[in-house]
Amino acid sequence: MIYIVDGYNVIFSAGLKAEELSSGREKLYEVAEKYKPHRVIIVFDGKLGVHGEERGPARFTKGETADDYIKRYVREARKPGQIVV
Repeated sequence: MIYIVDGYNVIFSAGLKAEELSSGREKLYEVAEKYKPHRVIIVFDGKLGVHGEERGPARFTKGETADDYIKRYVREARKPGQIVV
């Protein structure tokens, strides 16, 4: 099973503020680890920040929204029935 989420939607729905984005991303990475052996992809709008790094489950979508990335990912998947959005 593959889980794919819009990272900033999750962070902001949890009530975190813009200045807490880095710690919010770290928390999401930790949560993703708990879902193993399933694959979790966390999609963030925009490009990667200067001090950030794209880690395992994270994808930064320079040039497209996270929503568009997720839709395209599902549309192009070989087994879209195994993806949870």
